[in-house]
Amino acid sequence: MKIRSLFILTYCIMLMCTVSACDSSSPNETTDSQPATRSTITESQTGASLEIELDQTEIDLAGTVQVIAKTAWSDGVQVELIEPDWDEAGWASHTRTPGTVRFDGTRYSQEFSYTLEPFLSGEYLIPSFGIRAQSDQAGRRIARLQPIDVTVHSVLDESDSEELAPALGFAQPMSEPDQNNSAGIWIGLGVTALSLIIIAVLRVQSHEQHDEELDPEAMITAASSASQLTDSELSGLYRAVVQLSDEHAALKPIAQEIEHARFSGSAIDHIRIRTAATRAAQICGGARS
Repeated sequence: MKIRSLFILTYCIMLMCTVSACDSSSPNETTDSQPATRSTITESQTGASLEIELDQTEIDLAGTVQVIAKTAWSDGVQVELIEPDWDEAGWASHTRTPGTVRFDGTRYSQEFSYTLEPFLSGEYLIPSFGIRAQSDQAGRRIARLQPIDVTVHSVLDESDSEELAPALGFAQPMSEPDQNNSAGIWIGLGVTALSLIIIAVLRVQSHEQHDEELDPEAMITAASSASQLTDSELSGLYRAVVQLSDEHAALKPIAQEIEHARFSGSAIDHIRIRTAATRAAQICGGARS
């Protein structure tokens, strides 16, 4: 309770310092989160879908293009994203960041984020994305989107003669920053750092308290009768089985089976998870009896 009270007091001080240090005349910056273009396709037999978003379709040579690929599918369907060959498309470099698989109660989804950097100015192409979808009823199906054009402008103006402009002389020295504003900024930075430390301490304490309250056998018993588990519940089930495997060696392969099901990249087989939890509960109960 003392740490939480200190955190609240520190947060209030941080707000006061930030307000006093900021220039009230500076305008508020706003960003448009809407993508520049969006393209979608749904495979009719499996119901799997693919959506591609670009944050912009015109950039200068020093800019980047952000591409978001979103896949979605129903239970019983397996989906694989068909990614373009970025090197063949002429992009200088690219980075790929896959997101986690999510479930909203009806459908599974996963996002992939790409950052593209051009090599020279000119016309570029976001090659065709696609999906491979497979189910017992429809078999294996493929759906693809059309490529998307991106224009990369030169950083030089079209009328630029590429000659250096003459020197303008010596620049006037900049006035020293206001000492009050500088002090406010330093105070704000210090308070922010202290707040981050306190938040980290609170999270560690909360995590330790949660681990102490966790009853591994109760977790396994609950999972054996649950129709579906969330990501946090799956993580808790895995930790419970690992913890009890010190006493019951037969639980070690079950822990590996649960971990493989969580991170296989496919839709989580909740029936398999429930069966594994049931076997673990029987092992613990049999050893206890």
